[in-house]
Amino acid sequence: MHHDRIGGRWKEFKGQARENWGRVTGNQNHVEQGQRERHAGKLQRKHGAYEDEAREQIRELQSRY
Repeated sequence: MHHDRIGGRWKEFKGQARENWGRVTGNQNHVEQGQRERHAGKLQRKHGAYEDEAREQIRELQSRY
């Protein structure tokens, strides 16, 4: 397994934890940050994209919708 894919799994886990914590505390900002981090981790894990590339892909997708 490549280092970037392992990092993607970790990023997914952290994002999910942050998202859940935001829901528990009622903090919408944490929910949104967690969702972005989780999606970046998925991109990084599935496509082997590095962190910066994954963030840029997410920004492009967000600008479309």
